[in-house]
Amino acid sequence: MNGAMNLCLLLLGAAGFALLASAMDRHEREITGRRLAAPERRRRRWAGALALLAALIGLMQGLGSGVGLMVWLMLCSVCGLSVVLLTTYRPHWLGLRHGP
Repeated sequence: MNGAMNLCLLLLGAAGFALLASAMDRHEREITGRRLAAPERRRRRWAGALALLAALIGLMQGLGSGVGLMVWLMLCSVCGLSVVLLTTYRPHWLGLRHGP
């Protein structure tokens, strides 16, 4: 695996966690600036889960099942922590707002 692929998978993991965070009751207004409808929250949950699954599949194909799974768990830790910190201190940086 090359550096560009690693960066893509890291961004995919971060996007997955950002989508999952924006679908939560507690964070949706901070991140999106509005209250989300139930179908929109459901779509964000599915999109976040699929992004994390795509990152897992990419890592397992590139590194093998054992190493890929361990790297994915580390990726989840790094991406999850970064989204937690952004949600706490700069939620608008996640860029999931629609409209003005």
